[in-house]
Amino acid sequence: MMMNCKHASRLMSEELDRPLNWRERLALRLYLLFCDGCRNFRRQMAFLRDATRRWRDNFRSYRDVRRRSRVTPDIPLGNAPSLDL
Repeated sequence: MMMNCKHASRLMSEELDRPLNWRERLALRLYLLFCDGCRNFRRQMAFLRDATRRWRDNFRSYRDVRRRSRVTPDIPLGNAPSLDL
């Protein structure tokens, strides 16, 4: 099968979920040598993946801090809504 941008973007997306076989990996690497747009797309995907992982890790840290610093049950909160994260 002849590689094109659509096929390359599908392979780049799949490689986030599973290891590519050697033929897919080789075809993608060769295609990326010649296609600036696909190389840029791959960099953007990597950036988004890293950014979402950092956000997730920071959110978990924030959530853990909030859980440890909650008001103790012996202090009445009245009808205040719960802020469970």
